[in-house]
Amino acid sequence: MKTNKNTMSKIAQINKEELSAQKVELNMQQDIDKVLDRLISEFQSLRSIEGDIDVQFEKVKRAKADLDDFIRDAKQAQKETQKRVQEANQVKAKAEKAAKDLGVDAKAIKGYNEIDDIISEAEEEIRNITSFIKQVS
Repeated sequence: MKTNKNTMSKIAQINKEELSAQKVELNMQQDIDKVLDRLISEFQSLRSIEGDIDVQFEKVKRAKADLDDFIRDAKQAQKETQKRVQEANQVKAKAEKAAKDLGVDAKAIKGYNEIDDIISEAEEEIRNITSFIKQVS
């Protein structure tokens, strides 16, 4: 009987150890499940954010390309406008000389008074565009 009692005691001890191991395993499984759920959730959020970033980055690249095109066009328009301002100043000077040679007032020539106004506006616009380009470059 003593052998039976020892055997039963050992069996009970083994059962306790197995139950204890299963309890630890069950607790660990719950911890693993909880951590895995959180990790998957955060990973999905991160993946979604990455997709949003990609979309926004593409928009930024397109906007940058559009801005570069605009700046190129603006610089070209500035050059052309500066040429026209120089031409207008030259024509104005010729008109003044011709009027003086004829003994008349250059302001009597149609459009003469508008030249200075348009030149001033054009030069101001050139400065505005230059300032804008500096800000965005």
